[in-house]
Amino acid sequence: MADLVGYTSAMEADQSLAIGLIRELRDKLLEPEAVRRGGEILKRMGDGWIIAFPSVSAAIETAQFVQLSLVDHEKIRLRMAAHLGEIVQDEADIYGAGIDITARLQTEAPPGGVMISEDLRRQLDKKFSAGFSDAGTFDLKNLALPVNGFQWRPATQREIEHTELPSIAVEPVTSAPETRETLEVCADLQEQLVHSLSRRTGVRVIATDSTSETKAT
Repeated sequence: MADLVGYTSAMEADQSLAIGLIRELRDKLLEPEAVRRGGEILKRMGDGWIIAFPSVSAAIETAQFVQLSLVDHEKIRLRMAAHLGEIVQDEADIYGAGIDITARLQTEAPPGGVMISEDLRRQLDKKFSAGFSDAGTFDLKNLALPVNGFQWRPATQREIEHTELPSIAVEPVTSAPETRETLEVCADLQEQLVHSLSRRTGVRVIATDSTSETKAT
């Protein structure tokens, strides 16, 4: 799945420009590259696409090529996600648990990057899997079991975004009364919060001490 970042605000600001961006993606990059690798366009959703591929390598190769091509684009940024699963299609719509999982993973994908499930990553050879890093475990909406995600970003974009990522500061947890035992528990809770948040995508996590100085990232 692919989804244009900031499409709604772009439509409000300049409808003609937003539509032009969609057409550019559709006609010049995303769809031609997908079809060239055997992809089938299953559904267009205004600012998004659902595309099926004959192999996991074809899907990832397409996603990475598209994102690399958009690194220096001034207007277009995509969130992309991929998962492995069966698809059922009739004259009205397409269905399948795999589609639901992919849609949820896409919301966790970094802008300009790709998020994949652990199930799909297991099927990739080293050429493709090496660039994906553990993004943590996600409790995705309407799914009973958590899903392990792995993310990829173009190296040049990762360097650029290092200073652009939004930051979350985790302040020390306070307690009353301040005994040695409760202070140790509070310190442990802060460390766990930092560790948990750091596994999510799109943010930089900073732990602060009582004087608001950076202790760890």
